[in-house]
Amino acid sequence: MATPATFTTLGALHDLPSNDEILDRIKSLARNFLPEGWRNWQLINSIDLDFQVDPSILNKLRFLLPTEGIAKAFDPSAAALKEHPFRDMKVKMLSWAFCRGLVFSPSTLSKQIRGSSQNHDVMGPAVTALKPSLLSREAADRVLSGTSAEPSVRRSSTDSSVRMEALEARTQRVENSLTEILTELRKKNDEEVLEVFSYSPSESEAEESSSLETG
Repeated sequence: MATPATFTTLGALHDLPSNDEILDRIKSLARNFLPEGWRNWQLINSIDLDFQVDPSILNKLRFLLPTEGIAKAFDPSAAALKEHPFRDMKVKMLSWAFCRGLVFSPSTLSKQIRGSSQNHDVMGPAVTALKPSLLSREAADRVLSGTSAEPSVRRSSTDSSVRMEALEARTQRVENSLTEILTELRKKNDEEVLEVFSYSPSESEAEESSSLETG
């Protein structure tokens, strides 16, 4: 008869003593990165279980931690993250129960680790919120090597400059048009005022006025 699985929490696994500097750094990374409530995430207590993972899924395996942070946990001076060393890191992390509790993909493995779909779904909001910070191995490699996003940053800066210059030119054209309109309005208004003050009666109006006076 199979022994029923027992459950624990990620916080309880975190609090277990460790004599491994790498695991300690991973725990520190988790404390600083994971959202409030992470300590209550439930999973199967697999400390004493023989946990095996199909090697074919290692490339798909994702932990809810920054990829470049994982590399730094293994080697604080890391300046790159190549494919084979990263696979070795994943294998090592799977040997620690706490790190297994950080797996969120593939979902089938996450559900196996947590013992139910419900426990897996509890992580859903955290995964959605943090996923933009979870870089691919290639992107993390660029970050660590110091080449990340530099071309795009320069391109973005250039694009912004071009857009700003175009906006300024368009604004200047609008201002010039308004100035011309106001100038024309003032000119027209001045001409109308001048006509009022320079009014002189026509010859017929003068004769009519003279006859009225003599009458």
